[in-house]
Amino acid sequence: MIQGALDNGMRVVLLPDEGPQVAAIYLWINVGSCDEPAGFEGAAHFIEHLVFKGTEHLAVGECAGKIEAMGGDLNAWTGFDETMLHATVTSAHTADAVGVLAEMMRRATFDATELERERGVVIEEIRGGEDDVGLVVGEATYATVWPGDPYGRPIIGTARSVRTLDRDALIAFYRSHYVPANACICVAGHFDAAAIRARIEQEFAGGPPAPRRDHAPRAEAVRGGLHRIRRKLDTHVVRVAFIAPCATDVAAPTFDLLAASLGGCSAAPLVSALRAMPGCFDASVDYEAESRAGLLVIEAHVAPGAEDRALNLITETLAGITTHGIDRGDLARARASLAAERRFRRQTVDGRAHEACFYQELFGDPGAWRSYDARVAAVSDEAVNEAAAGVLRAEEAAIIALTSKRAKLAPSWAPSARSAMPTGMVRHRLASGATLLLEPDESPIGAIRIVGLGGQLSETARRAGRAALWTRTVARGGGGLSADALGRAAAGLGGSVGAAAGRSSQALRAEFPAESFGSGLELVLHTLLDPTFAPQEVEQARAAMLDDLAARDDDPGERLYTAVWAAACPGHAWGVDPAGTAASLIRLNASALQSLHRGWARPENLVVAVTGDVDAEYVKSRVEYAISKLKPGPLAATLAPITRPTEPRRLSLRSARDQAHLVVAWPGLGVRDPRAATLDLLIELLSGQSGRLFLELREAEGLAYAVSAESVEGVVGGLITCSMASDPARLDEAERRLLETVGRVAAGEIRADEVERARAAVLGAVEAELQTAGARASEAAFAERYGLDGAQYRTLLHRVASVTLPQLTALAAECLGTPLVVGRLAPR
Repeated sequence: MIQGALDNGMRVVLLPDEGPQVAAIYLWINVGSCDEPAGFEGAAHFIEHLVFKGTEHLAVGECAGKIEAMGGDLNAWTGFDETMLHATVTSAHTADAVGVLAEMMRRATFDATELERERGVVIEEIRGGEDDVGLVVGEATYATVWPGDPYGRPIIGTARSVRTLDRDALIAFYRSHYVPANACICVAGHFDAAAIRARIEQEFAGGPPAPRRDHAPRAEAVRGGLHRIRRKLDTHVVRVAFIAPCATDVAAPTFDLLAASLGGCSAAPLVSALRAMPGCFDASVDYEAESRAGLLVIEAHVAPGAEDRALNLITETLAGITTHGIDRGDLARARASLAAERRFRRQTVDGRAHEACFYQELFGDPGAWRSYDARVAAVSDEAVNEAAAGVLRAEEAAIIALTSKRAKLAPSWAPSARSAMPTGMVRHRLASGATLLLEPDESPIGAIRIVGLGGQLSETARRAGRAALWTRTVARGGGGLSADALGRAAAGLGGSVGAAAGRSSQALRAEFPAESFGSGLELVLHTLLDPTFAPQEVEQARAAMLDDLAARDDDPGERLYTAVWAAACPGHAWGVDPAGTAASLIRLNASALQSLHRGWARPENLVVAVTGDVDAEYVKSRVEYAISKLKPGPLAATLAPITRPTEPRRLSLRSARDQAHLVVAWPGLGVRDPRAATLDLLIELLSGQSGRLFLELREAEGLAYAVSAESVEGVVGGLITCSMASDPARLDEAERRLLETVGRVAAGEIRADEVERARAAVLGAVEAELQTAGARASEAAFAERYGLDGAQYRTLLHRVASVTLPQLTALAAECLGTPLVVGRLAPR
């Protein structure tokens, strides 16, 4: 670590290493919503948008375009007390990325036309947030606890406040607050430290002093009471918030451990009690530590009518904890889980850069994470229990209930007392018919993926959602261990076991610290051989899926996307809703899940990939032995080809939401098609912040708040989709312009500079993705099972670099001609 400061006071932290050819640049600016004067709410977030809209030397879209041309990604966010601009690029472009961030922080032009266009985008973002349950209940919590305080205001502002933000006032605020003396820059990854330090000095020298942060005194927090928000929703949320220390408080490590003990893993006492309750679909416990305030928050998502039961269960569980203390086993698992979580975060350059900024600006030392980890490790069990007894008093809890208008809460309820790149892959064809891929390296994390064909290919209309239900239940008990016992065992080892399912496959997955990987491997293999599918776990997971279906109206874009897939793949498993239907989910039970599991867990259907600092011989012997115990059975997946619609189809859906969405689908490629790298470039050319769709439809014309393109490739074919969220009054125009934009690409109107921008972005994304052991294991396992070479991800960079413009135009002409489906959703 190299740290210091420029003459103007700007803090500089460099974290060079010899890892993958990727670097992250994080620019932390000490300005957020709490710095906004009254009547100026939302200014910091608005400015975060505007710095992307042109600078003295870069036109609209060029900031993102340059970063993507460097093989990178550019993003930003605004908090209560800080704004972060950050980019991740391939190592050769680190210095130039520093220059782009300097342009954004120091030389944004606030073009009047772009400002008005972006004002509309932000207002549309605020409107969209009204249907985001997490955002609504989060903002309501802070408004309830700190009324009249900057922490009680929405970071994004309100539609009314954003409409009144004056350009001159915004420029004055920008010039006084977004200055080097008020910022910290951290660079992490593979780069030349001397060269980057010189570039930072060149770009950030000079400037005015940092502004005085004249925050009003912290308002007295409101403790206790029940506060209701009424919305027309199918899922209700209850939140219980307790005042907690801020991030820099000496007690913060104790509260990190307290939150982890209550809800850091599925076996934690409070979360496990809530999730076992009928009518509760999900639960969590979080320590939300800001720089000057903190909350410990318990949240439960419940069915209408279950609010009282959830609140009473929280009260009863906390009463037991404050009286008798937290079980030492739960505390031990929380310590392991918290330590592992922080280690996982430091695998990537982004994680390390963000962490260094945080500790530099809040603690004055970018390396303070080491002492913080030591302080967490030194917290005694007694200290955690004392904190629980002192804070978790129900009479001081602020209760926030997000319910529908018809829901009633019983009035009788009241509160009472760094990782190396792979060095070599070895493929083993096991006697059972399975394939084992072993790729030992120096990663501190060991990862395993067990992949087989299945997923949506195992679905029919009658059993729709079976694979999704499998993912929620297969790791909830196995090998004689209950769900709680398995969760406690995994958390105690500092890792986790989970599952995933997609269009063509399904998988078990797990990561554990290298030193406990052997024991973690045994948990995964127990899950593979003998999943429990306990009826109560199946029923709870099914109830959660039914609740998700009922809430589909709260996400009209997802509803339309699902309908477009059904229209593009008529009569095929891919046209079935992967989330299931109310009728199909009711039919599913433990027997149906066992049948699916047996059809998937056939030895000849499985590829096992293991990466990280693991004992290869031990892994091989244990995997070989375990898979030999599996019994062959009929393959669950049906590999029938897709029959496409003979004529373009149009869908028209309606929603109660004041939103409009558009999804257009074209035929894509199968996963085995050798032109996969060309397709990656084509999708990137359309999407991204400097892609055709974003620049033309969002930036130039303001037609969409969100616009994107994606491709899904599977063993039976593929589908390309473009999606937009638009103003309902402009939906016809949005459809016309999207089809025109894509049509020009299909006609071969592709510039060489666009191709190079897309190429750099894809290359950078690959470099960044493959930093973690889990990502490498996933790439290897899925490729191998799809009939490709499990080690092919190593050659992906070369294949992307080799794509030519004629190849790209030929593929665009083939795939992006007449759409298969045009789907529209508008207000009723």
